[in-house]
Amino acid sequence: TAAALLVCLIAGPSSSVNTGILPSPAAASLPPSSPGAAMSAQQAQAGAGDQRAEAERLANAGDNEAALKLFQSIAAANPDDVEARTWIARLHLRMGHPVRAAGVFEWIVAAQPQNVDALLGLGIALMDAGRWRQAGDALNRAEALAGDRIDVLAAQGRFHGAEGRSTLALAYYGKALVKEPTNLEIIAAADALRAGQAHRVEVGYDFQKFEAIDSGMHSGTFRINMRAADALRVFGHAQAQTFNEENEGRFGGGVEWLAHRSVVLRAGALLGANTDFLPEAD
Repeated sequence: TAAALLVCLIAGPSSSVNTGILPSPAAASLPPSSPGAAMSAQQAQAGAGDQRAEAERLANAGDNEAALKLFQSIAAANPDDVEARTWIARLHLRMGHPVRAAGVFEWIVAAQPQNVDALLGLGIALMDAGRWRQAGDALNRAEALAGDRIDVLAAQGRFHGAEGRSTLALAYYGKALVKEPTNLEIIAAADALRAGQAHRVEVGYDFQKFEAIDSGMHSGTFRINMRAADALRVFGHAQAQTFNEENEGRFGGGVEWLAHRSVVLRAGALLGANTDFLPEAD
């Protein structure tokens, strides 16, 4: 009985199993239900809110570096904070780091597969990084969820324009402008695409004077380049030259094919007959 009483006195009536987690001094001094503990939690939440508000203010003011550091601090404190991570990805994109932005957006999409903002941001980041096929997949998923959003439509317009599907790209831009007719960025993108589709005419003239020849050389060129389809153009070429009182001419044409977003194949011929100074065939 004496031994049992001794153990009770050493352990104390409220002893518990050691979990390996030590309470902070502030938490140890305040019962969980006390007004002081509740106020401490409210102050922590207010501090986090102030930090987020300051980070957004810096981002909106264009101080991307400082905003990024604050949002990274917020995300470090709460790794599941999707809003903070979205800001981090957007800031990386603004700062010209599309690969880093894509990595953060991919994390968000993995956690929230139907997050349209993350899918859209991922598509834009992948386009900037040159990963076009994956960009198309992300943008198609964003469109399936929010096909009426202007930013989604504009991003699809950019994607299909870069892929050489100018007719489809202009259709996307057109849908976006129906919703927001004064959007200058989309208007400029659509105008640039239409300019690339336009037929082109080029006229050139060259005069060269030689000391040994009084008449000199006169040369003129005429070229016309016409759009046949989104990825196909045809062209005609005429050249005339007068040199040493002899007139010569050549005529020809060919095709241009946009085989890839960064590859244009051009084939044609320029032929002349009975030429002395101009080549008979190019």
